[in-house]
Amino acid sequence: MTALRRILSRFDSFTKNVVFVFFGTSLANCFNLLYQLFIAHYLLPEDFAAFNSLLSIVMIVATPVVLLQTGVAKYTSEFAALKRHDRVQMLISFLFKSSIAVGLVTFILIAALSRPILSALKIESMFSGLLLAALISVNWVTPALLGAIQGLELFPWLVGVSIFTGAAKVLGVWVLLAMGFTVTAALGAFLFASLAGNGLALVPLKRFLALKQPRMDLPLREIFSFLIPVAISQFSFMVLASFDMVLVRYYFSQADSGVYALAQMIGKIFLFLPGAIALVLLPRSSGLAATNQKTHAVINRSLFYCVCLSAAAAAFYNLFPVFVLKVLTGKESAPAILLGRYFSVSMSFLTVSNLIMVYLLSIKDFRFIAWCAVSIIAQILAIVFLHASLTQVSTIICINTAAFLSILLFMVYRK
Repeated sequence: MTALRRILSRFDSFTKNVVFVFFGTSLANCFNLLYQLFIAHYLLPEDFAAFNSLLSIVMIVATPVVLLQTGVAKYTSEFAALKRHDRVQMLISFLFKSSIAVGLVTFILIAALSRPILSALKIESMFSGLLLAALISVNWVTPALLGAIQGLELFPWLVGVSIFTGAAKVLGVWVLLAMGFTVTAALGAFLFASLAGNGLALVPLKRFLALKQPRMDLPLREIFSFLIPVAISQFSFMVLASFDMVLVRYYFSQADSGVYALAQMIGKIFLFLPGAIALVLLPRSSGLAATNQKTHAVINRSLFYCVCLSAAAAAFYNLFPVFVLKVLTGKESAPAILLGRYFSVSMSFLTVSNLIMVYLLSIKDFRFIAWCAVSIIAQILAIVFLHASLTQVSTIICINTAAFLSILLFMVYRK
């Protein structure tokens, strides 16, 4: 820890935050992986399938709600940069109370529907339905709190909450599994960790939370309208990164699509490596733009870090492809190794593109949305008409992501 502090002391605040968030979120992800491994090793296959089906419902419902974090982070950082602390308090108080109210309504609805849901999934424990309803309800509150912490650039707290939540998951599932619970242990540990994490997130925000709602002076229509381009950008990112698997599954044999899936799994590692950079970039560039200051220094530095990180990961894979494939998938496949080389390029392009989209969102430059649609249509049509081999499909994705990245770079750097 002392060595890390000594290294960080040499950098500016932006770089310090990027490094700190990167290592912190990596540790949190290790806890989340350990949580998954506990469940996979200790649950019977049928119980593990039941848990995964319930978790999928949580993730599907939570995906649109998570977009709220980006919106909260952007406008919290804007109001803080403009020294409008009254608006920061209004926004955080309003969203916290509103998310609790919506969460309670959601809990009642999901709990009422839990019996047919569990019956369809062949799950006998009715208590799992209540845990499912509670988990979905908590997901309304979490993005509002984390978005506020991110917008205020309280990154030690943001990282601390993530690590604490991950560790609480591991501890909770270990205790509950030891007590003999199965699916309820996995869900209960997740719920316990989420509630504990939200409780910790309230600590740095308590001075912004007012019991009595202050007089509303917020551009709510603008704030919620901002979520539309956020949703479009995230949807575009996921389609460009994943929909090719659907087309490959349709046009190729099961064996070929299995090889492609292995390679795609390697490629997706590249997508999440620079996540810490985007977390730090969004509030910093939003605050600068709100006060009419130049933001190019921030995006320049962010792109430099992103390119270096992606290039290092791509180089490591291409130098040790068999080792990486074996560690990530437990399998060895020469065709998958070759396709993985293509994915190391295309997913690196897409990673940098996603970072630029976050930057353009932060400065409210939404011109890129039309090009998202163009890129998606071009990629799908090219695969539909040109799919003689898996290599050809991978080449199409490389070319399309390179073209998309070039357009985004032109938007950022044109005079």
